[in-house]
Amino acid sequence: MGLLAKISHFPPQEMIFARSVLAIVASLFLLRQKNLSPLVTRHELPWLLLRGLFGYGALSLFFASLAFIPLGVASVLQYLSPIFGSVFAFFFLGERLRGLQVVGLGLGFLGVLAILGFGLTLPGQGFAWWAVLGCCLSACLSGAAYVMVRRLSSQGEEDRDIIILYFHLLMLCASALTFVFGWSEFQRPEGLVEWLLLLGVMFSSYLGQLALTMSFQAGKTAIASNALFSGAFFSTILGLVFCGDSLTWGFLLGGVFILGAQYLMNSKAKRAERST
Repeated sequence: MGLLAKISHFPPQEMIFARSVLAIVASLFLLRQKNLSPLVTRHELPWLLLRGLFGYGALSLFFASLAFIPLGVASVLQYLSPIFGSVFAFFFLGERLRGLQVVGLGLGFLGVLAILGFGLTLPGQGFAWWAVLGCCLSACLSGAAYVMVRRLSSQGEEDRDIIILYFHLLMLCASALTFVFGWSEFQRPEGLVEWLLLLGVMFSSYLGQLALTMSFQAGKTAIASNALFSGAFFSTILGLVFCGDSLTWGFLLGGVFILGAQYLMNSKAKRAERST
């Protein structure tokens, strides 16, 4: 999704609007297949709206930052979100971090720093620091959104398609307002290539959102969010191939830290499953 969004050059709000349309149609179809009503209770609605608000802010900042910093750097910064998510879950959901989980999160954080500091270069230019800060704030909002998904799943037993539906309903409304009030411009796709790029952003982002929601329904926030670190590898490889980013020992060192973090977190989860 990040690669397609970067090379397509569509306005961020247009990409958000397009992916929201696809996600809403798909969610309504799946809910109909399950014979479930899209209506929710008053108790669940505020949490669904908060999840949508946090997610919309995170995605807007991420798409906007992609235009000014390399794909690998933007994606790596976004993957600070598991750190924020685990901290928020500790304070607001009571999900404790013990032993190997704390070590795993620490290793993951060091891995991200190693990749950010030494793994990628910006040929001929410096960092766009406001874009870097935007990505960090995007990661923070993403972490908060993950906690909202986990809370809805653990306490409300809300169907994943309900969560995805309300998330994209809010994003659709928010992005539409940017066009109505002139805060963003609409860019009509020209030719087959641009249509394929926009459709690629739509489908890749929806499938990623579906998988993300399923993962947070299935496990604790710290365990599920730690797996998101692997996305840094995919983004960096795509950046190497398509965006001219460079690979150094810093990236390899960060990769070792991140794989070690995943191993520790997963081994902790497996022991917990065997004991229940």
